[in-house]
This record gives sequence, structure tokens and C-alpha cells, in this order.
Amino acid sequence: VVVVGGTGTGKSTLFNALCGKNLSEAGVERPKTYGPIGYVHRNVSLEKGFPFSSMEISRSSGDDGIGHGAVGVTGRLVLMEHQHDALAHLVLVDTPDLDSLELSNRRMVEDLYLLSHSVIFVTSPEKYADDVPFQFLRKMDREGKPYFLLLNKAREASLEGEVQTALKEQGLTLLQDRFFAFPYLPSHTSVKLPQDENFLRFQKAFFGMFSPATLPRFLDSERKKDREKGVKELRLLIQHLEKEKAA
Repeated sequence: VVVVGGTGTGKSTLFNALCGKNLSEAGVERPKTYGPIGYVHRNVSLEKGFPFSSMEISRSSGDDGIGHGAVGVTGRLVLMEHQHDALAHLVLVDTPDLDSLELSNRRMVEDLYLLSHSVIFVTSPEKYADDVPFQFLRKMDREGKPYFLLLNKAREASLEGEVQTALKEQGLTLLQDRFFAFPYLPSHTSVKLPQDENFLRFQKAFFGMFSPATLPRFLDSERKKDREKGVKELRLLIQHLEKEKAA
């Protein structure tokens, strides 16, 4: 599951809150995350068969959860290891900004998106209409990728409805149980956010959707969709080849 969003939307803060540890550096300076940071069980090997040779993989202990979080390194996937068996079936990854000026960072987001089974898309009242993040959101919606949409830093309660309405008018499918809005927290965000009622609702929905009991059924459904998509694309390729041959 990858955490994706534009600059300054609070991806790293939400990633840390979901993991329950200070893993990815968060702050007011932009950008904060220079490379992807993953939270993975120490017995899970992502290195074997990893399809992107341009992305190095390094490991570090993430179990202390103290001090400063990592900022990541361009071109490298930093895996913070844990020993929690209840999360052994999940890999969570905080990614660089979708609208990063660094083309290599944006490419890493695209690559990790291809590997993901689901996305946590983080936006804010200032960023939800920005073109690059919006087009990525539209692409996910069009491809049927399961995603949670999190509206962060909503200073007013009315903003939740306004953003939902604006996105629906653009043709996006917003499932009510996968859309959550969190308040603007000017200070001590890492302490206050995990106690927020809406964040707790999101946390329950997320871990309910990806529990060890429900995951096999979810993966079967996603693999079926992948096969159907593959068949459709192969048929399209054959049609193009036949037209080329005829020409």
C-alpha cells in the first residue's frame, strides 16, 4: 500500500500515524521526503524479484520509533523493519511528492504505484485541484485501483462536503467509507492526529479492509481484475498488429 500525494499535504505525518512510529520525517520545509520509505516485517523479502533495477533497496531498524524520521534518498527504497507479526502481511510505503520537481522522484512514485494493491491518496484544501495530483487521482479512479482519499488540514468542517462535491462533478467515484477528512492541527500533529475521531475511523476501516482474514479474498479479486485487464490489452495489441500487417 503506497501513500501518495502532492507537496505539503501531510503524507509523512499520516504514514507515521498509521504505522504508530516516527519513521518518515515530517515538517514545514518542502519537500521532506526525498525517496520512498517503507515499513516492512523483517522476515519479508522485497528484494527478491524486485522489478525496478533503477531503485536500490536498503534496510534499517524502525522498531525504536524515536528521534528524527528518515527523509529518504533519491533512487533508493529505504525499508524500516519491524517485528510485529500482526502487520507481517502488509507493506506500507511513504512516497516522494507527486508534483516533485525531480523527475526521478515522480518516476519512483509511478513505479511503486504499479506494484501496489491499494493507495492512500492524501490531499488538502489547497492542493486537491492542482493538476498533477488531480490527474493521478483521476488515473487511479479510471483504472479501478482501490484507494482511500484523505483530506488533510481541513480548517472548516464545510470543506469536506465542498471537496467531495467538486471531485464528484469531475466524474470521480468517491466511496463514502473510503473518504475521510482530518482537521488542521497547527502544533503537536504527531501526538494529536492519532487521537482524532476521524483518523481512528479511517484506521479501523483501513486495517479492516486489509486484515489477514479479508486479504486473500481482496487479492483474488484484484488478480482477477489484472487478468481481465491483461486480456483486454493483449486483444488491443493483436488488433494493432493485424492493422499494421494489413498496411
